[in-house]
Amino acid sequence: MPAYRTVPAARGVAWVVEGLLGLRRTPGAFLLACALVALLRSLPILGVLLGLLMPVFYAGLVSLLRTRAEGGTGRAGQAYDGFMLPGAFARLLPVVGFNVLFVLAVAAVLAFAAGDAFAPVLEAVRNQAEPTPQQVATLLSKLALPALAIMPMALYVAWVQLLAIPRAMLHGVPGGVALREAAAAVWVNLGAFVVNLVCLTALLFGVLLGAALSMVLVAMLMAIVPALAGVVQFAVVIALTAVFHAVYAAVMFQAAGEVFGETAGPPPPVDVLEA
Repeated sequence: MPAYRTVPAARGVAWVVEGLLGLRRTPGAFLLACALVALLRSLPILGVLLGLLMPVFYAGLVSLLRTRAEGGTGRAGQAYDGFMLPGAFARLLPVVGFNVLFVLAVAAVLAFAAGDAFAPVLEAVRNQAEPTPQQVATLLSKLALPALAIMPMALYVAWVQLLAIPRAMLHGVPGGVALREAAAAVWVNLGAFVVNLVCLTALLFGVLLGAALSMVLVAMLMAIVPALAGVVQFAVVIALTAVFHAVYAAVMFQAAGEVFGETAGPPPPVDVLEA
């Protein structure tokens, strides 16, 4: 018997809706945890390296979501549960390795496809100058087809990790086993993941629209109080990144809970909501 369930494609919508509804009750600790992750990712150089460890951070966020599903409020520090809880990092290490290998493979393919078109752009960046429009256009023309070819595989890998992370973190399954189970579970539930992608894309469009409006306000603030503009712009970027992490972690928790038969339970009743 497989460890996973087959769910209707429409559940891809429910993962978003139920995930967001589950955040209504005292979301402060969870949102602060997401903001902490966003702050770490914003650090120069270190943030790029920490990006390779995002499976461990998402493991901490879903750990916090489990605490909330069990009736607690959780702590912002649970964002680091993937590093701190006994055995958690060891279970997650194969997922991290899988993520790193895929990123390196994609980078190698794109670098090979770009050929000598990448060198002038890189040189301009090193010299703190803007690449010419012709240099950018040449680079993009060489990367367009390889990027489109890689996209389906990248989506599949992202979906596998979406299930494997909570499977390893919350269900105590070794990382390698979690990856194998997740790969099979995604394949039989492909419809639900495609529907979920459409929903997340629409939601992301709304967030980006909000970001664009925020940047307009920042530009206006820059003209009035230049000293505060940079601080406000940084705060907006962190807030938007934190929102993305919150939504993605909520979807991750809902999807894995349903596909692997460990649902988080219904969202809290309206009468427990805070004003």
